[in-house]
Amino acid sequence: MKKVLLFISGLLISVSIHAQNQVITQGSVSDQASYIVPVNTDLHLTDAEDPIVNSTISINSEDSWLFFDKMKPLIVLEKYKSNILINGQALEEDINCRISVYGHGTVIMSHTDAYKPLQVFTEQNYGGEGTWMSLYEYHNNLPAGLENKIRSFKLKRGYMATLANSPDGTGYSRVFVADREDINIPVIQSELDQTISYIRVFRWEWVSKKGWCGGSYNQRHLTNSTWYYDWGAGKNSEMGMEYVPERITQWWPGFETDINPLNKVSHLLSFNEPDHWEQANMSVDIAIEQWPQMMKSGLRVGSPATTDFKWLYEFMEKANARNYRVDYVVIHAYWGETDPQRWYNSIAEVHRKTKRPIWIKEWNIGAHWTGEWWPNRTGGPEGSDGGGPNDNTGPADNANQTYMRDNLKRILNVMDTCSFIERYSIYNWVGYNRAILIKSEKDEPEETFTLAGELYRDNVAPLAYNPDYEVIPQWDLIAPVLSYTYDPVKEEISLSWSDSNQELSRSYNILKKVNNGKYEKIDEITNTSTKKYTSKLNASDPGKVSYAIQLIGYNGETSASNEIDIFFTPEGKIQYDNVSIKPTDWKKFYFGSIFEENPLVIFGPSSYVNKDAMTNRIKSLTKEGFDFQLNKWNYVTTSTFRDETISYFAIPAGSHQFGNIQAQAASASVTSVWKAVNFSTAFETVPIVFTTQTTNNSSFPQTVRIRNVTKTGFEVALQKEEKVTATSPREYFSYVALTPGTGTINGKKIVVGITPDNTVGSYAKQYQFSFNEDSFINPAFFAGMQTTNDNITSTLRYSALTGTNARIFKQREVSAGASATVQPEQVGWMVIEIDQNTSISSNKISGDIQIYPNPATEILYISGIDQNSANIEIFNLLGNKVISQTGGNSFDVSGLSSGFYILLINGKQSGSFIKK
Repeated sequence: MKKVLLFISGLLISVSIHAQNQVITQGSVSDQASYIVPVNTDLHLTDAEDPIVNSTISINSEDSWLFFDKMKPLIVLEKYKSNILINGQALEEDINCRISVYGHGTVIMSHTDAYKPLQVFTEQNYGGEGTWMSLYEYHNNLPAGLENKIRSFKLKRGYMATLANSPDGTGYSRVFVADREDINIPVIQSELDQTISYIRVFRWEWVSKKGWCGGSYNQRHLTNSTWYYDWGAGKNSEMGMEYVPERITQWWPGFETDINPLNKVSHLLSFNEPDHWEQANMSVDIAIEQWPQMMKSGLRVGSPATTDFKWLYEFMEKANARNYRVDYVVIHAYWGETDPQRWYNSIAEVHRKTKRPIWIKEWNIGAHWTGEWWPNRTGGPEGSDGGGPNDNTGPADNANQTYMRDNLKRILNVMDTCSFIERYSIYNWVGYNRAILIKSEKDEPEETFTLAGELYRDNVAPLAYNPDYEVIPQWDLIAPVLSYTYDPVKEEISLSWSDSNQELSRSYNILKKVNNGKYEKIDEITNTSTKKYTSKLNASDPGKVSYAIQLIGYNGETSASNEIDIFFTPEGKIQYDNVSIKPTDWKKFYFGSIFEENPLVIFGPSSYVNKDAMTNRIKSLTKEGFDFQLNKWNYVTTSTFRDETISYFAIPAGSHQFGNIQAQAASASVTSVWKAVNFSTAFETVPIVFTTQTTNNSSFPQTVRIRNVTKTGFEVALQKEEKVTATSPREYFSYVALTPGTGTINGKKIVVGITPDNTVGSYAKQYQFSFNEDSFINPAFFAGMQTTNDNITSTLRYSALTGTNARIFKQREVSAGASATVQPEQVGWMVIEIDQNTSISSNKISGDIQIYPNPATEILYISGIDQNSANIEIFNLLGNKVISQTGGNSFDVSGLSSGFYILLINGKQSGSFIKK
């Protein structure tokens, strides 16, 4: 054996190259009283009639193998049992030797059922403790000295071993096949290095490609097949014939009762035509969910057998995404098209897309159910095959039989010469014109070969397995899935996550981000059995807190989990702020101060960073918090969104006074039918009404619209997309009604106003207004349509917002087309000054980088950057770049409007500041 070290892309890979046995080939052994097969020698006898003549052959070493190239095992045993000695004893199968099929011949070796072909070691280069592993047994409770300790191994020729991370056979799972020579691995691959918890070892059979569909003993032996299956798991391999069990449906045969107890098998088929309702009839997702059971067997497993390759490709895509082991792909092919090139192209396309060797488990030259043009000669009704699906009786039809034979010959040539076709088994029950074996009469005991059957019987197919197409599973780290719970009383967050990488995970980094800062590592967990973490939070610090888990994998690569975003409102009896939030995802908000009763919550319009129409909705509103979603309409196909900026406002129910502003907050139910809502007390002047849906009883987005606002109340109804035909269920909504004017909330300025009638139109007819000459450093902005001048479902958006003015428009949903004219509306608005300590991150960006002063009036300074080369970009809330500068550490922001801005350093590090 010669060991070679390869460097590929910086990785050191150990590859073992083995010296094969010397090969001696001769016709026969004649007139030799005691011919001893030399050690490390394969003796091949090629005579098909008399390979042993007046001789005795002795096998005295486990590495001395005797082959009969043209004689099947049963015949060898019958004719030469007394002519072959194993270590001086008469040949006895399984007692002192193993007799196996080898192509269409036989191989004999001095291995018994007690033979242990696999030796594993706890150190590289076969060092440390070495342990031999027995055949068939599930080694899934390894002793402490081997569990997650194996680093090298040796597997003897003639055997297959499956090694896996998890004790149940899942995780990273790989099959090693020693078909031609011993496999010696001095440095095991990283996916298995010190992670092996499961081992199963099998005999390897050198079957040919040619197999048989069905359980008939006579049929499989008459056709000289070397393997077979019977759509079940009720048999076992026999001398010269390998049996392949099959889990044909999602329920049967049972793994524990039928499949896993089988010993003398090495392969497993799965799910017979799940793409057909009359067969397994399974969705891809159901098949995928069952697949770990296939892997737990330790057998070399094949994909579900389909005729619909779209189903197959979807299955393989999902199996690959989950790192599930699929060793070969199985198809059915009843293709009447007999052009060999087209057959090859069709099969090659499956191989190209799946990157697996191919088994063609059922096939024929068409079938009676496929509507082929042939047979149309004699021997049956015109255009039929002369027999039903299980009727292989009838007269010989020479014309059709000749046609079948000639085409079968061409397709067999494709099968036998195509390197990536591993096995095939012809299906016999397609009527007598396509059959291999038939009966001349139904009650005739004997079956006879058709012309095509004689061809199939006499065809000497090559060995099935081709090591050039060995599947070496590639493991792509799967991101952990993170969830959490939060205790608002303890102000404590409990993180938990799932990780399907099992023992290929090395550690977890706990990452945390505050507002617009960057993720920082706050802890590391090296015990990967621990998937929980508790962190203390300070809910009195408002803004967004984000968590993620960074997985460190077996090879040093990393994979990040989903992000958990939690929003904390400022403390106070009335709580409000601006948030930057991504559309479509539900986000959890916790109140900085827990309310005595469930408050009323409203959201303002979103910015126009994303052009798709959206609506706001809330669910799970309690005195401790709520869930919020900025939801796209159903017809919107966009899947990637940028963060939108939106304001929220939480207030106790009842009446309030803010300076000269009167306010009432309450909730009510609403349906798609207009209804009246009355204020608890009439206002002195007509108020402005702001609304937000606070329940989520529908499966589709809706928006709350109002009209006819008076001093005593208003009318309200739900609107949905025009193409949604479902009835809107009853929902609840919060509303806050305020009279126009100025005042203070929590010591901060508030202004409430209203636009003139019929001023706010579509995006092409936007309306810009000022905040009554008031200036806000960091405004929370709210707006709501006070009229409903058409029946078109619409929401409000803002396209510009500064400290002194806003520009808003009415955006309609367009599921039924956009031909209708959008009527302009009257819109009420509210602006509140946000505490400068909220809604912005710390002046510190990362490391030593800081920005100051914050808020800024004329000059903004940045410390801790390379003043010669740092690229600084400043964006407004709409995502528009307003400043770009390379070099320097001070920036003139005097020309910017008052408001909130995002700063980006070298395209990576971000921070935020307020311009006064």
